[in-house]
Amino acid sequence: MPSLEIRTPFYALHQEKAAKLVAFSGYLMPLHYDEGIRKEHLHCREKAGLFDVSHMGIIRVLGSNAALELETIMPMGICDLSEGQMNYGVITNELGGIVDDVIITRLATSFLIVINASRKSQVMAHFSRYLSSDVCIDLLDDHALLALQGPLAVEVLAHHQASCADLSFMSAQWGRDEWQSILISRSGYTGEDGFELMIPVAKAELIAKTLLSHHGVKWCGLGARDSLRLEAGLCLYGHELNEEITPIEAGLKWVIGKERRESGKRGGGFLGSKVILSQLSNELNHVIQKRVGLEGVSRAVVRENTLLYDQYHIHIGMVSSGAFSPSTKSSLAMGYLNQDYALIGTIVYADVRGTLRPMRVVPMPFIHTHYHH
Repeated sequence: MPSLEIRTPFYALHQEKAAKLVAFSGYLMPLHYDEGIRKEHLHCREKAGLFDVSHMGIIRVLGSNAALELETIMPMGICDLSEGQMNYGVITNELGGIVDDVIITRLATSFLIVINASRKSQVMAHFSRYLSSDVCIDLLDDHALLALQGPLAVEVLAHHQASCADLSFMSAQWGRDEWQSILISRSGYTGEDGFELMIPVAKAELIAKTLLSHHGVKWCGLGARDSLRLEAGLCLYGHELNEEITPIEAGLKWVIGKERRESGKRGGGFLGSKVILSQLSNELNHVIQKRVGLEGVSRAVVRENTLLYDQYHIHIGMVSSGAFSPSTKSSLAMGYLNQDYALIGTIVYADVRGTLRPMRVVPMPFIHTHYHH
């Protein structure tokens, strides 16, 4: 029976590199290539990895009051973004939970919002419910997305678009000359310096081949993308984030723009603001669980959904993501703990197939990040 998953514009290139293709959120995506996840991971940290992220959703929002309306469902200072500025943030629900985590970019006449592949229908329904008919919302399907990440990324891309070297972190610009239809942003989800490219489908394969022609660039799959973002302490929807977890519990208090806080010029007014702002003002009394970083005392790998206990075998939390880290050569995890156990240095115990493995609460990110500033 033929696969029902959508193929991205890079499908043929993935096949050429013997990609292990898997179904992911309705798409056929590369998990890894011929060299394997570990080598791809380290290559990204040392040189430059190219990631097909075309499964992500891109929403274009138009309207004279689009910024103000978006602020009713997001706690960021969207009205204060200037053209080309980007912001990582969240879409909230009425109880303060997270509908999705997103990247929003302000363009000359619109906003672009990149959302998670698994949340497209939920986000579109949320927008339709809470935004007025004065705002035009389109889910774009005529563009591909590539992420070029790693210390060589700027050298590689500047060879074709010299001005990209001057981009600051979390800013975007249109390409020039034959790249003029490509939106280039200095952003990414690996902890490395790098860029993300929004490319018209017709040009996608050519651009990928152009970037791959550099000796320092190799394809990297979803497996390496996951281990890289874990080392960088970055959340993944469905793991660290869901509709029952608030931004404060998730350790994302910084996404609440200063102008959206109680004393701000546009304080509150977003879905779930009562819950979120009360947690922000008094975490000790209003936050029960917190996202933490965990490092294994042993090398035993601790996976998602592993239960966490204290020294008296009392259940105190759960792992949300976990893997063996190629960079630190240790077992790393993120998870949620009762607030009393979330202090740095606390020892907790992960139930790995019936054996309690000690883990230490440690600061995040787990590695030194290299975002461009």
